[in-house]
Amino acid sequence: MSSSSDTSIESEEPNLCFMADGASKSDSVSICSTDSEDYDQLLLTFHETQEEANRLTFIGNKLKSVNNFLESKVKSL
Repeated sequence: MSSSSDTSIESEEPNLCFMADGASKSDSVSICSTDSEDYDQLLLTFHETQEEANRLTFIGNKLKSVNNFLESKVKSL
């Protein structure tokens, strides 16, 4: 037994294919280049974010080490 949402999903798939077949070749090329530029920008932003996260992790670990050292000094007082 199929629900109405299953039916609507099944009917959308052919429509997407029809829309893609109806696009002109020049539209397809511009869409692909835009997607490529978007992907490149997204990848660049991801790498910058990853570098920043690594830098902050290093600083966090360093501060945690200093905190542990200072806590041990306070306990020995």
